[in-house]
Amino acid sequence: MNQKLIALDLDGTTLNNQAVLTHKTIKTIKAAVNAGHIVTIVTGRPNRLSQNFYDQLGLTTPMINFNGSLGHVPHHQWSKEYQYTFDRGIVLDLLTKQREFNIQMIAAEGKHLFLAHQTQPTQVGFFPGGTNP
Repeated sequence: MNQKLIALDLDGTTLNNQAVLTHKTIKTIKAAVNAGHIVTIVTGRPNRLSQNFYDQLGLTTPMINFNGSLGHVPHHQWSKEYQYTFDRGIVLDLLTKQREFNIQMIAAEGKHLFLAHQTQPTQVGFFPGGTNP
């Protein structure tokens, strides 16, 4: 067998229009894993909104989140885990200039972190095409 790396995006590809994995998709991906291929999820979603799909597929490979800013193996310590973040000074500066720049919401998220600050109630859409994670 010629082993392949299969990297799965979630929204608009692996997930259906209701943002779920179909039985057929799960069966096909598990068959690829059982055949010896390396299957992983590579997504712009945060890990908290993709780990359930990783678990549904029974994956054990590294997963990439935040468009490449987090590489980890869910439920395990991994010596090659990484997380790229931006300087916290930038966030603090934005907070002080929130009114000047008319910023209504600032959110920061990492593997074990979710922070949000908003000046007024706001509707924010993070996912395309009616996808509701």
